Amino acid sequence: MGWRFKRSVRIAKGVRLNVSKSGIGISAGPKGLRVGVGPRGPYTSAGIPGTGLYSVAYTGRGGKAKGAAGASQAAPVSQPSAGGSAIGCGVALTIVGLLAVWGVPAFGAVLMAVGVVLVVIGACDPKREVARKAEEARAKVEAAGDLCDQQRYAEAIPLLEEAKQLVPDVSAIYYLLGHALSGAERFTEAVTWLEEAQERGATDTPLPVVLGYTYYKAGQIEKGMEMLQAIPDDHPLFVTAISLLAGMFEERGQCETAIEVLKRAPLQKRNLTEELLQVHYVLGSYYLRLGDKKSALRHFRRVYAHSMDYRDVKAQIEALSGKL
Repeated sequence: MGWRFKRSVRIAKGVRLNVSKSGIGISAGPKGLRVGVGPRGPYTSAGIPGTGLYSVAYTGRGGKAKGAAGASQAAPVSQPSAGGSAIGCGVALTIVGLLAVWGVPAFGAVLMAVGVVLVVIGACDPKREVARKAEEARAKVEAAGDLCDQQRYAEAIPLLEEAKQLVPDVSAIYYLLGHALSGAERFTEAVTWLEEAQERGATDTPLPVVLGYTYYKAGQIEKGMEMLQAIPDDHPLFVTAISLLAGMFEERGQCETAIEVLKRAPLQKRNLTEELLQVHYVLGSYYLRLGDKKSALRHFRRVYAHSMDYRDVKAQIEALSGKL
């Protein structure tokens, strides 16, 4: 059985020195409401005298909160920076010092002085500056994301550039900057930042699709098409990727190849998404261009069965039905 030892010595009115197996601490305040500093850091203690009901809240790292009858329960404690811990200790010591002043003035003054020093040290901790920069960058990225959603890419780009300066090691910001530059049709610049995001291990789902498209628009045609071809069937943006790829082949006059690319889509799904409706419609248009009216009509009818008012599909079916 583990042994325990604790002794509390009154050193002034309302102030006690606490000695236990785990270390030495000091506390002050009236019975039922005390603040102090112990081996686990600064804390506050509140309870109902004579009932055994009390709670202890630690402001430092690794503390636990105790509840009814002293039963210990883990408290969700964030991992503060060293500066945050120093400030917490400093504040607690300052409070204890204020309470001790009226009992032992000299001792209370020393505690307050130490507390003030700890607060100053904590405020100057470099980790606090890192945290401030991270929070500022987060706000800029959120604002830029909203602007990108509105296709206001030119306004989003400066915010993302500022965020990148604040936290240069976050790969997702490089991706977002490249995406915004691509949206603003600054494709050569966009390639640089998208490649940087990829090298830094960015895991953003749209990255390979955006990079493939941007390569193509930046004049690196083969590289862009190869990247889109390499996107696997189980990728969330697979249909988007092959739609872009088919459009690239079609632009080069290779309509038959574009059709083969679109055939890789899950065209037999019973419930068609907006993307699959578009694939069927584009296939119908490609077949019509090649003179295969029967295949064109089949794809247009598939679209019509799911959405009668989709583009001009109704007119296309009426025109083809009279000519077959």
